[in-house]
Amino acid sequence: MVKVRQRGEQIRQFILTNLEEHPNDVATLTAQMFGISRQAVSKHIQRLVEQKAIAAEGSTKSRI
Repeated sequence: MVKVRQRGEQIRQFILTNLEEHPNDVATLTAQMFGISRQAVSKHIQRLVEQKAIAAEGSTKSRI
C-alpha cells in the first residue's frame, strides 16, 4: 500500500511540476510518462483541485 501512495504522490508532483508548461495537455503527458490512462490522471488532477493545490478553469474540453 505504501508503494501505491508513493506512486500517486510522484504522479501528482509530476503534474504540479509540468502544469505551467503544459496546461492543455498535462494529462496526456502524464499518462505517457507513467503508463496509465488519461482517466487515471484525471482522478489525480481532481484530487489536486479538491486539495486546492491547483485551480481549474472552464469545463469539459476547454478546461485548463
